[in-house]
Order: sequence, then C-alpha cells, then structure tokens
Amino acid sequence: MHGVSPKSSVDTLPQKSTLESLAGSLPTALAVAYAGALAGGLLMPLLPVLTNALAAERQRQRVEKALQQITDILANQASRLNDISDNQYKLVNETILTLLQTIDQEKIELLRTAVENTVFSPDISSQDTYFLSRLVRDISVQEVRFIQRNFQNEKISLVVKPMNGGEGVLSIQIQSEDGRIAAGLVSLGVLAAVGGTIDDLGTLRFTPIAAQLLALLSQNSGGS
Repeated sequence: MHGVSPKSSVDTLPQKSTLESLAGSLPTALAVAYAGALAGGLLMPLLPVLTNALAAERQRQRVEKALQQITDILANQASRLNDISDNQYKLVNETILTLLQTIDQEKIELLRTAVENTVFSPDISSQDTYFLSRLVRDISVQEVRFIQRNFQNEKISLVVKPMNGGEGVLSIQIQSEDGRIAAGLVSLGVLAAVGGTIDDLGTLRFTPIAAQLLALLSQNSGGS
C-alpha cells in the first residue's frame, strides 16, 4: 500500500532543550541523590529531613536561577554548541555537576562564568580538561581571588617574618591567611616550588594551569 507512512515514535518525541542536549537532564535532586550515595547508610535517615529544611529550599532557588542563566547563555549560542569538542562538552558537564553541589553564591557565579567561557574558548586537551574539571570542583572562592590578585607576581616567597621580597616577588607569612591559601594552591597544583638554588627554598610560582584556570573563571573572557 502506497502513501505517507505514519511518523515513528522517535519523530514524535519532544525536542530537548539546549541545556539538556548539552549536559543531559540535570534536576536539582541529582545533588541530593549524589550526597546520599556518598553517605552510604549512615546519613540516609537524615536526607528527607535535610531536603525539607529551609536551607535546602534556598539551595534549590540558587541552583535553579544559575541553571536558567546557563540555559539562556547556551540558547543564544546554538551555532557554537554544534562545534564544541568532546573535551569542552566534558568540562561543561563537570562544571554543572559541581554547581549542583555548591552552596556558596559567589562560587556558583564563578561556575556559571566557567560554562560560558568553555563554550567560547578554543578546544582544550583531554589532560587540561581533567585538571580544570578537578580544579573547578575543589577550589574555593578565596583561592580564586588570591590567584586574581597575585598572578602578576613572578614568584611567591613564604616567610616566617614580614620582609620585602624584591621586585616581582611577593612575600607572604606562612601563618597568615594568604599563607594557608598558598599552601592549599600547592596541593591543587596551581602553585609549585621554584627549586634550582638554595635561595629558592620556600619560593613558589604559578604553574601553567593557573593561567588557564584564571581565564576560565574570569568574566568577559569569552566572546559574549
């Protein structure tokens, strides 16, 4: 029998939104489910209580607002989404998953910026994707601000007593807040020991990944 064949069930399926197409279905409940999986059996009885708390409602509103902003950004860049690489795709996914578990409003804004910059940025290597995904997950707002303030310094010297480190060298007391932040950035691989001579003992410098992280989290880095 000739004629127009009926549409298949695939043809009648609703089209996914831009955000869903890029990062999959990302309900706010994913964060709660993930937390429950990590907690094992110990915290499971508490999860219904926690999810009904006022803090949970505030978190839901923060996340929903951020996801809507991301949806708007991506919807305006549909042509770019067709050309993003697998590495960019992975970094966007990892960043959104981190956002779902983030309470700090300032970090949520940094993560939203990271999604936008990832879409606008050139392709990145799989190794850099791995490092950047881990960094956006673990780095604090205070550590990001430290990088932004001090990236122009060639070296960072950790000292016991205040002293002038010389041109291009920032001296930080080990026991100060900045000293603790610097130690944290060492563990993240953003700062590393200079080495070379005995005079460099206790002296740090920013690693190449620091520049990429700074660009990823800085506003107006993309083409918007």
